[in-house]
Amino acid sequence: MQLVRGQPVTLFRNAGLHLFGLTLPTMVQDYIGALNVYLALPFLALGGAGVFALRGLPIACAGLTLIFLYLFAAAAFNRRTAGLAVLLLAVNPSFVFWSRQGILVTNVTVTLFCASLWTAWRWQQTRQARWLWLTGFLASVCGPNCSSSGAIGAMLVIAALGWLWRGAFRPWGVAHEGGLRSRYSDVSRRTAVRQWVGFGLAFLAGVWPLLHFNLQTGGTVASILGNLNTSYYGVSNTHFAANLGKRIEQIGILLQGHHFWYLGEVYANPVARWALAGLLAAVTLLGLEVYLAFEAPKPGQEDLPAPAWLQRISASAPLLWHRVLGLTLLAALIVVQSCFTVSDLFITHFALLLPLLPLLGAAAADLLAQHGRRPALLAFAALLVWGGFDAWNTVRYHAVLTASGGYAAHSDASYRLTADLEARGMTAPIVLDWGIEAPVAFLAQGRVAPIEAFGYARLDQPDADFATRLAPFIADASTVYLLHTPEFTVFQGRREALQALAAGQGRRLEALALFRERSGRPLLELVRLVPAP
Repeated sequence: MQLVRGQPVTLFRNAGLHLFGLTLPTMVQDYIGALNVYLALPFLALGGAGVFALRGLPIACAGLTLIFLYLFAAAAFNRRTAGLAVLLLAVNPSFVFWSRQGILVTNVTVTLFCASLWTAWRWQQTRQARWLWLTGFLASVCGPNCSSSGAIGAMLVIAALGWLWRGAFRPWGVAHEGGLRSRYSDVSRRTAVRQWVGFGLAFLAGVWPLLHFNLQTGGTVASILGNLNTSYYGVSNTHFAANLGKRIEQIGILLQGHHFWYLGEVYANPVARWALAGLLAAVTLLGLEVYLAFEAPKPGQEDLPAPAWLQRISASAPLLWHRVLGLTLLAALIVVQSCFTVSDLFITHFALLLPLLPLLGAAAADLLAQHGRRPALLAFAALLVWGGFDAWNTVRYHAVLTASGGYAAHSDASYRLTADLEARGMTAPIVLDWGIEAPVAFLAQGRVAPIEAFGYARLDQPDADFATRLAPFIADASTVYLLHTPEFTVFQGRREALQALAAGQGRRLEALALFRERSGRPLLELVRLVPAP
């Protein structure tokens, strides 16, 4: 908004580029890149710097995510699997509402992740350099965002395991890929070096903002080193088993879609996690059976006819089973790396994992369908019930949100707060908690520019410089302050510290206005300091 409207731009750690009279951010947090900012520019420039235009970006990213998921699934499996996966994802409440909300950078990184899966697969199949270079660029653009960096690492592990499998452990499996081994051997060493040098340059082209930011500030390195043992929000990275248990629990929550309490109600899909678990378990057993059946026959059994069920299985079944196994391992590696965090074990970090879950379900169902009519009916019935509950819950979430206006930080009380501040002519209120400044500044189009003064150094209490930071504002009797009510306060102790500072000058807090959710719960307070009686 600041860029589009030509207003002074807020730079994180005062780090950025100054080009042609413009101030351009390179990062928006120590571990979050500014790609979201630049992708939003055309939407805000064409549609105005408002909410409707801003929502266009995550919704467009969601549409592209569905397209790239289809392209990857169709290439790796078949169009039936791709279509089923896209339909399951499109009605999933987590995907729908995270797409509507635009959860910071996550929407963009999910799109890039699905695109990189497709380009990596294209390179694996064709060995054309442009696909490798594009994969490197997409991966590096994802890189400055901590929730996606683990997915990139997981992809590299899967690629390495696949290379070892083809080259060392199971030569017979290569034959099912149409003679890829012979095609790869035609690539000269010089060509391979040129391709990988191009990959490195493409990767640097996408990751240079992160490098530039750290050359200026060292912020990312300091953030990682400062949160190695215990994260900013108090998560112990040394308690891996406990963190893994919570992450596994979150997968079930993600599939059920019952984490949207702040929309006004909670609705859960009772079959989603069981459907996926059952499909994967069944296809694992089938895969083992097919795997053993496709092995070389035992001596004396060369002339025996294959079982009827095996005759229905296509020759590509072992390969498809390997791909399901590879996707499962990719998902598992993403879960494992997510147990280490510099922030918290937020469920939104699993936005990257979300597209893989319906793809795994669809691929497993399609493989089971080759086993006979009854397994096919059961498998596709599981997908139908899974998707049906998701679609119904998505509709119900929309309906309840229309009535509730959202809860807590998601409440539409921010609209009423912004309108009140503009009506009173209060253009620079002092903000003493997180989650207030940005919505007000955006909704007011910059006409109100709240000043965050609570300090990010500590969550549990004000930092040592809090009093010094507030001194010039307290000296001005016209200053007003914005806080959350105690129930919704994120950064603790700021209200009490302000009261103590005011009491030291013979003053007290006076409420000017109270802003409530539609439910009636008080959420935001506008206060000022007045002489105490």
